[in-house]
Amino acid sequence: MLSFDDGLEQNVVFCQEAKSNNDYFKAFNSLVSVYEHLGRTLIQGTAFDDEIDTLVKASTQDEKIVKKKAAVTIHNKVLSTAFIK
Repeated sequence: MLSFDDGLEQNVVFCQEAKSNNDYFKAFNSLVSVYEHLGRTLIQGTAFDDEIDTLVKASTQDEKIVKKKAAVTIHNKVLSTAFIK
């Protein structure tokens, strides 16, 4: 649990400081990769589940496919927002 907490904390407090945009992007992706390697994701909780359910209900495609696509889309939105912040 400590590793999960440390990984989340690193993602939350991480900032660009004097890094170039490219170096910041690489370092940010590295932190996210380590956190996800631990089995965690930055997209968890009822808000994300509700958004996925809404997308599934609005679609006529297979539920499993829609859920998978929705999870990827939401994951990218969350990471993009975190990166910019």
